[in-house]
Amino acid sequence: SREGADHPVRLIAAAVELSATNEEAQKLWAQVMEGWVQHVVERIERERERGVAPPGPSAWDLAIVLAQMNERALRS
Repeated sequence: SREGADHPVRLIAAAVELSATNEEAQKLWAQVMEGWVQHVVERIERERERGVAPPGPSAWDLAIVLAQMNERALRS
Protein backbone atom coordinates (compact mmCIF):
# COMPACT_ATOMS: atom_id res chain seq x y z
CA SER A 1 0.00 0.00 0.00
CA ARG A 2 1.28 3.45 -0.88
CA GLU A 3 1.00 5.95 1.92
CA GLY A 4 -0.72 9.11 0.75
CA ALA A 5 -1.75 7.57 -2.58
CA ASP A 6 -5.01 9.51 -2.46
CA HIS A 7 -3.18 12.86 -2.14
CA PRO A 8 -3.68 13.85 -5.84
CA VAL A 9 -7.40 13.06 -5.57
CA ARG A 10 -7.75 15.22 -2.47
CA LEU A 11 -5.81 18.03 -4.13
CA ILE A 12 -8.00 17.92 -7.24
CA ALA A 13 -11.16 17.79 -5.13
CA ALA A 14 -10.00 20.87 -3.19
CA ALA A 15 -9.31 22.72 -6.46
CA VAL A 16 -12.77 21.85 -7.74
CA GLU A 17 -14.36 23.06 -4.51
CA LEU A 18 -12.41 26.32 -4.57
CA SER A 19 -13.34 26.91 -8.21
CA ALA A 20 -17.00 27.06 -7.18
CA THR A 21 -16.44 30.35 -5.36
CA ASN A 22 -13.17 31.88 -6.61
CA GLU A 23 -12.87 33.48 -10.05
CA GLU A 24 -9.12 32.90 -10.38
CA ALA A 25 -9.56 29.28 -9.39
CA GLN A 26 -12.38 28.97 -11.95
CA LYS A 27 -10.05 30.19 -14.71
CA LEU A 28 -7.26 27.86 -13.62
CA TRP A 29 -9.66 24.93 -13.37
CA ALA A 30 -10.95 25.65 -16.89
CA GLN A 31 -7.37 25.52 -18.18
CA VAL A 32 -6.78 22.24 -16.37
CA MET A 33 -9.96 20.77 -17.86
CA GLU A 34 -8.98 21.92 -21.36
CA GLY A 35 -5.62 20.20 -20.95
CA TRP A 36 -7.26 17.00 -19.76
CA VAL A 37 -9.73 17.06 -22.65
CA GLN A 38 -6.93 17.55 -25.19
CA HIS A 39 -4.95 14.70 -23.65
CA VAL A 40 -7.98 12.40 -23.77
CA VAL A 41 -8.72 13.39 -27.40
CA GLU A 42 -5.18 12.45 -28.38
CA ARG A 43 -5.40 9.17 -26.49
CA ILE A 44 -8.73 8.21 -28.05
CA GLU A 45 -7.43 8.99 -31.53
CA ARG A 46 -4.24 6.93 -30.94
CA GLU A 47 -6.22 4.01 -29.59
CA ARG A 48 -8.61 4.13 -32.53
CA GLU A 49 -5.70 4.25 -34.98
CA ARG A 50 -4.24 1.16 -33.29
CA GLY A 51 -7.61 -0.56 -33.59
CA VAL A 52 -8.04 -1.09 -29.84
CA ALA A 53 -10.77 1.51 -29.33
CA PRO A 54 -14.01 1.24 -31.27
CA PRO A 55 -15.25 3.93 -33.63
CA GLY A 56 -18.03 6.09 -32.33
CA PRO A 57 -18.64 9.69 -31.42
CA SER A 58 -15.94 12.20 -32.26
CA ALA A 59 -12.93 11.98 -29.98
CA TRP A 60 -13.58 15.59 -28.93
CA ASP A 61 -17.21 14.95 -27.94
CA LEU A 62 -16.29 11.78 -26.09
CA ALA A 63 -13.43 13.51 -24.23
CA ILE A 64 -15.72 16.37 -23.17
CA VAL A 65 -18.29 13.92 -21.79
CA LEU A 66 -15.65 11.93 -19.92
CA ALA A 67 -14.10 15.08 -18.43
CA GLN A 68 -17.47 16.43 -17.35
CA MET A 69 -18.40 13.08 -15.83
CA ASN A 70 -15.21 13.07 -13.77
CA GLU A 71 -15.70 16.69 -12.75
CA ARG A 72 -19.24 15.94 -11.55
CA ALA A 73 -17.93 12.99 -9.54
CA LEU A 74 -15.39 15.27 -7.89
CA ARG A 75 -18.08 17.82 -7.04
CA SER A 76 -20.35 15.24 -5.38
